[in-house]
Amino acid sequence: MKKKRKNKKKVLLIYPSSEPFNPGSDREFENLNNVPIGILSIATSVSLKYPVQIIDCRLYSKEECMSKISAELDNSFCVGVSLTTPQVAHGLQLIDFIKSKKGIPLVVGGIHATLFPEETCKEKNIDFVISVSYTHLRAHETVLDLVCRLLL
Repeated sequence: MKKKRKNKKKVLLIYPSSEPFNPGSDREFENLNNVPIGILSIATSVSLKYPVQIIDCRLYSKEECMSKISAELDNSFCVGVSLTTPQVAHGLQLIDFIKSKKGIPLVVGGIHATLFPEETCKEKNIDFVISVSYTHLRAHETVLDLVCRLLL
């Protein structure tokens, strides 16, 4: 019989806004031009083994977004941030905020990390960069493997 790990902590996944100074006014969200398929796919894969919470910062003001993140940090064992290039400014604000609150492992993925892995790795508060160039399925395996290893 397999021994189940009783870990109540979760993986927190964050999707930043492309409007760093006024996240709640994100035009991409208003026009429904950008559904965060990548982060939803990762959440689906990780949730098979661990609880997952997603915060889509396009839905909230800057203050609401920071408040929601703060409320989730104590119950999280790692944070993942998905970035497209227009989201980098807001994403880095969120990453710095998270690291100032808690020394929690921070993973960045998404198309920006895939296209610019060296640039992404240079950011001081990013612990891991997932850069996958061939299929989303491999990204799922990579993220799930990383999350499992963070719990060891």
